[in-house]
Amino acid sequence: MGDFFESESKLKENAELLNKNIISLEFELASISGRDYKIFWDHVKNINDLFKSTRLYKDDREKLWGRHCAICDKAKRKQQEQTRRAIKTIESALSMLEVHAHRGEYKDFWDKVKDVPSIFKNEGPLPKEERARLWNEYQELCEFVKRTQAKYFEERNRVSKLKKEEILGLIKDASFQIQGSRNLDELKTAKIYLHKAMRLMKRSNDYDDLVRSLLEPSGNVLTRDDREICWNKWISVSDEFPYKRDLFYQNNYSEMYSLAHDIRSDAHSHPPQETRKRIIDLQKLMKSYPMNNNQYNEVKNLLQEAWEISMRKSDENRETYRQNQLDYIMYLEGLNTDLERRISEHRRHIDHNYDRIRDAFNENYINMIENEWIPRHEEEISKLESYIIENNQKINECELKL
Repeated sequence: MGDFFESESKLKENAELLNKNIISLEFELASISGRDYKIFWDHVKNINDLFKSTRLYKDDREKLWGRHCAICDKAKRKQQEQTRRAIKTIESALSMLEVHAHRGEYKDFWDKVKDVPSIFKNEGPLPKEERARLWNEYQELCEFVKRTQAKYFEERNRVSKLKKEEILGLIKDASFQIQGSRNLDELKTAKIYLHKAMRLMKRSNDYDDLVRSLLEPSGNVLTRDDREICWNKWISVSDEFPYKRDLFYQNNYSEMYSLAHDIRSDAHSHPPQETRKRIIDLQKLMKSYPMNNNQYNEVKNLLQEAWEISMRKSDENRETYRQNQLDYIMYLEGLNTDLERRISEHRRHIDHNYDRIRDAFNENYINMIENEWIPRHEEEISKLESYIIENNQKINECELKL
């Protein structure tokens, strides 16, 4: 009788032990959030072995085995669903990489490639065959991009070399034109060459995609090094321009100053009407002899002195005096007309500089235009406008004397 109770007690203990293992297995399944099911299925195997080796009442065995099988079925469904999601996630990542690859978006491709190994590591569980298939697709895609990218850069370097030679040819033509210029009109041709070279560099700053560079070998693509070479050469030749322009300005100034000086010297002995006519004629001639602002003002001051000398030599006769005033007004108005023309030229230069900014790609070049070239023209405009105001005051004074 004692053996019977001992045996019954043992069977209950066995059932309790199996029940605890099944409860533990159920909690273990609920806690699985990643891809690792190995510990879970090892635990299942251990419980299976316990069922084989443990004596149980038939009802307890059927009840416990049913619960155990239900947990295993649930685990299989959960594992299969996670596997489907993992495959879908990885295939989606590979599809996005494929899009970047075939568009030639290499930077985006290699940025996203870095994330793929961690996706393989974190997503799962994956059957061995699926993992091998997806990993093989990933590696083949990387190899494809390496080949096409190498082909792209080879083509891009070839096109860049051709474009660099074209740009450097224009810059060389500009340099020869600057050195051989005999006047300002010929010097302007050099600016045309430089402007064409700048436009080519601007268009060449666009980074064409793979398809365009392969289908359009003549596309405008400069590598960083080639663009730097072209830009430095452009700056070097561009710096020659103001030096040669100033030489022409100096020659014009020397000729105009000499003529103005002769007029002023002769004003003491020549008839006033003749002096004033010579002044007006020289003013007209000065329009064809550009000078910088300081040089222009020096010549203008000489003519002003000559005019004042002629005015002092005029008869004191009222009619003569009146004619002198009218002539002086005409002279001042002529000055104003020329000053307004020069203001218009400076404003055109300012507008042209803003066009340059819109076409420019180099920050240093833009800063040079905004902080040096445009302010220089604005300063000259301000000076010329002050001269017009001064001349208008003189005109008003003359009109009051009439």
